[in-house]
Amino acid sequence: LKRFIPNFDYILSDLSTYTDEDIQSKNFSRAELETALLLMKNIYDVEKIMKNFQKYLKIIKPLLDAEDKYIITIFTYLINTINVDYKEIAKEIKKASKKGGDLAMTAAQRILGLIEEGRVEGRTEGRTEGRTEGRTEEKQASVVRMFNKGIDLDDISDITGLSKKEVEKILEN
Repeated sequence: LKRFIPNFDYILSDLSTYTDEDIQSKNFSRAELETALLLMKNIYDVEKIMKNFQKYLKIIKPLLDAEDKYIITIFTYLINTINVDYKEIAKEIKKASKKGGDLAMTAAQRILGLIEEGRVEGRTEGRTEGRTEGRTEEKQASVVRMFNKGIDLDDISDITGLSKKEVEKILEN
């Protein structure tokens, strides 16, 4: 099986050591790679990204109308990593390419739909957990009240449906 195991080296590049001009020079000659590296390098400087966004999109202008995946990838990356309203990003993309702007809005609707779906699911799970927790707390309070009124542990166990050990554990806490 050893002959089927890939044998290769990988290169890690610290993008912070490059200037934007270095990245835009012939060091990185593919337009999509150049744009991706510029966005990743400057991801912590939101002002710089938004200021230079049109310049970054100009690099891949020929690809914007030809291939949907570049716009969707850039848009998804940005709305998941920087704190800028998705409409503002989509508006900037639309300046560079009408089709790209439309794709960005479609991607936004898809992403926001998934987020909302997750929120609804989370609220449902939260309610269920809350009810379960509430019932447990009420049962514990009932056990304590019965015990304080002098009711025997065996009787508390019979009334609540809890084992004697569970009743004792509740009373210990």
